Amino acid sequence: MKTARHISAILNAAYILAVFLFVFDALQIVEIKSQPLKYYTYYSFLLLSPLLFTINYFIYKSKKKRLKTLFTPFIAILLILYISPLKIIFYASAWETIETISEKNSKAKTVELQQQDIGALGYNTRTVEVTYLSPLFMITKTTNKNTKPKVL
Repeated sequence: MKTARHISAILNAAYILAVFLFVFDALQIVEIKSQPLKYYTYYSFLLLSPLLFTINYFIYKSKKKRLKTLFTPFIAILLILYISPLKIIFYASAWETIETISEKNSKAKTVELQQQDIGALGYNTRTVEVTYLSPLFMITKTTNKNTKPKVL
């Protein structure tokens, strides 16, 4: 039983990281630039929510611990059902720069034309002012008012 709790603790930690990254990316606070990290975030959010809900329900016997570990996966499952799993999968691809329109004073800040593959639904395009925080993350500010915003 201790091994199952250790595995559950590791999965819960990975899941909490995925939930934070998903919320930051979905609300466009900080966007994920790295495609593998974005896949990890979105697919972990989709797959680990029901899995952890089930595992935590059976592993933890005390009501207090069980409620603590079931709260986040339960809210995530409701959010997944509200948004639609297919829509989450379509938005799991990262934005790719098609063209750099202009560079600001620093190398970290540029205006770019970006494109996102959304599977069978085609492509989203946008013109944004991008500030790169690292090779994995960026902050964007929309410059083109005609661009449709990302809606989850």
